Amino acid sequence: MRPPHPSQPALLRSAARPGAAVLLCLAAASRMMATPADLAPEDPDLDVFEAIEVQFQTCPGRLYEIQGSENLANYTTIGDAIYGDGLSRQLFYSTREHVVGYHYYRLKMSDPPEVGSAPLTLTGSSLAFNDGTATRTLSFGDPATPFEWKYTKIGANSATLALTGPGAGVEEIWSLTFAGQSTGSFTRRTTVNGTLTATAAGSFSPAAVAPAASPVPALLTGLRLTQSENGKAQLLDFTSATTGSRSKKDEHDATTRPFTFTWTPAASGPSRLVLSYGDERLDSCSLTFTTSTSGRFVREEFRHGNLRDSDHGTFSLSTPAVPVPASGAAVPASPAGLTLRFTDGGTPTLISLTSATTGTRRRDGGPTTIQYTWQPSGPSTATLGVTTSSGKYSVYNLDFATSAFTRLKYEDGSLDSTDQGTFQILP
Repeated sequence: MRPPHPSQPALLRSAARPGAAVLLCLAAASRMMATPADLAPEDPDLDVFEAIEVQFQTCPGRLYEIQGSENLANYTTIGDAIYGDGLSRQLFYSTREHVVGYHYYRLKMSDPPEVGSAPLTLTGSSLAFNDGTATRTLSFGDPATPFEWKYTKIGANSATLALTGPGAGVEEIWSLTFAGQSTGSFTRRTTVNGTLTATAAGSFSPAAVAPAASPVPALLTGLRLTQSENGKAQLLDFTSATTGSRSKKDEHDATTRPFTFTWTPAASGPSRLVLSYGDERLDSCSLTFTTSTSGRFVREEFRHGNLRDSDHGTFSLSTPAVPVPASGAAVPASPAGLTLRFTDGGTPTLISLTSATTGTRRRDGGPTTIQYTWQPSGPSTATLGVTTSSGKYSVYNLDFATSAFTRLKYEDGSLDSTDQGTFQILP
């Protein structure tokens, strides 16, 4: 091999296989390109280019643009504008042919020029896609769906949909153009292990959904909805047509949270339950009934308008569900087997009386073993004395006629504090 000319870049010889060395040119921009000289005809060229990676959190309904500049005064938009859906975005841009390569970058956020027909999410919807030869129905947000999917709104009336599976290495990229909220046209490219295997085009419309197996309740008042996923359970008690409280079926969490809600039952397809907690926190639940009291759910959790998490599992409805007010209840001779919830304006205290003299207390953490004494003191009053394993002692004066209590806390034999509130008997 002859030495390189002084004007040529330095060359490195690859020892991949004797007799057919590949020469790599190291350019200033970290670009490596196979040099045609001394290459056998069957040897391929190798090009390696730099890229930039950007990541940012989106808000539903906002429009985002990645922009680059050389002088902090004039900016150029890179790629397509992105419609926010509450999820984090991670994007890659190639430096080849100066698509990117600016000194400065910024993320521009604005209101979209028009809302358009393309929705921000497909969760909870079912669409039928017809390519002229067959109709294929896709249900989004159904845990039984045998594929993974990612939907991205890229314009007022356009979006992309990426499906992975159900087979190994199978990926479909759909380009959707919406004429209405759930109607429009599509093109589809199917690849297997990166190789294009099929293309198709056609139209889509709302899918016909089979009716629920049994009637969906028109009202939730007086019911308890238990949502279970991954061994954890969340209990929703509906005390009126618009209010309720949430608790966890977890001995380490005795807290309850009030909420307001809206309930939209559906004769066919998923019914929707939206819970608002009054602190910019909102849960949107899609419930698919398989019987009159059970089914599957998909839950999306929003914080300050941003989608923070989503999960799915099974649910069941039961009745009666809500805690029983103590007012009007008879004073039991022995409270063994009862669980009492005491509320004083802060975190509730749960006391479970598991035997005639022992039980557990839960507040701000795991359960604490207690010993207790019980003394009815009148037709509607009783005194509960509680001693914890650490030696602290509290006396609860209970009025079953009004559901009111007064608690006296003792430290080292002396009265330390007094508080009061209301109590309930849990079912």
